[in-house]
Amino acid sequence: MKNFESPFTFCRRKMFLHVQPLLKECRKHPAILNKHLLSTLVVMLAIFAFAPVLANAQICTVTAGTASYVIPAASHYDTSQTSNFTGVGTGDYLFEDGWWFRVSGDTQESFFPAPTTTACAAADGTITWADVNTRGLFSATNTLNITSAGANQGVVTLTMSITNLSTVNALTISMFHGADFDVNGSAATDSAILLSPNTHMRITDSTAGFAEYKAISPFANAFLVRPFAATTDVFGLLANTSVENFDNSGIPFTNADFTGAYQWDLVIPAAGTTSVTVQLSGNTNLPPIVVAANVSVGGRVLTDKDGRPVTRAKVTLTDQNGTARTALTNAFGYFRFDDLEVGENYVFTVQHKLYEFAPRVVSVNEDIGEIIFVPVSN
Repeated sequence: MKNFESPFTFCRRKMFLHVQPLLKECRKHPAILNKHLLSTLVVMLAIFAFAPVLANAQICTVTAGTASYVIPAASHYDTSQTSNFTGVGTGDYLFEDGWWFRVSGDTQESFFPAPTTTACAAADGTITWADVNTRGLFSATNTLNITSAGANQGVVTLTMSITNLSTVNALTISMFHGADFDVNGSAATDSAILLSPNTHMRITDSTAGFAEYKAISPFANAFLVRPFAATTDVFGLLANTSVENFDNSGIPFTNADFTGAYQWDLVIPAAGTTSVTVQLSGNTNLPPIVVAANVSVGGRVLTDKDGRPVTRAKVTLTDQNGTARTALTNAFGYFRFDDLEVGENYVFTVQHKLYEFAPRVVSVNEDIGEIIFVPVSN
């Protein structure tokens, strides 16, 4: 279900969708800024100046050294998702970036609306939603951090944490993050390659500068890259009236205006929280992703932290696609799952006729040998 909009907000958004490509075209071709075009922009932007700021929307700025990342209050929490990433090279490296979601059963994706709270200072920020779109399904927290190793360098890390508001049912949700990079402050001259399948790409400008865009913790299920266009770039596709599932297409990408996005498909247990993270860098190499061989996860089920083992407890592991595997604990309370894919979030649940256990989400990036489960009553 898309975010509800008043008629005024609907008109404002539609008008911005026309202004946005025009402004971007001006970036690419400054010579077209003649008097007629300039006067048109002035009139249209004046209308926006008198438009009411989205309820609860607040500007967020984080800085480190010369690097700065800004979420403008009035023009981010909609389909345009304007943002700025400056001080990492020539001009503004970001035209827009933002988060989207689709809950199982929805017929299209939705952008995150104006947040409940915004607190940003120095290099860190926290933005929260108490109940996204007041559907009673999930709350969210976007945690921001920026670092800079030196002049004209910067890395922005964004972690979106989703909490299932149901205490009974699991939440099946797809998360998306998209970014429109303008490396070296210019559009239409970007190229992109994959550094690691599905989850790490580099964008370069034909003259100078580079950016990197990375999905981690967990790795993304898929990506999509498209050239900037009002209805067919990644933001246009996410904003349309149909379901979008990314298909790892669009790279290699050569000498055009880059837009790209990642997709995660998640199953969040009742009352559980799962996080996804992206990094956006300007003229900074992000650590390469080393894909390890499949790993093992094991642990114990106990009557309490120092207590007796629970024998023949049923431990269920569910991956992000909803596929489940089960194991029974042995006489010492131990269980083990082998051949698990790294970079995934797994939901663990434990069942026993005498005890009740809370589900747990575990991010698996290496072998884990000792996950301890104890009853909730303890």
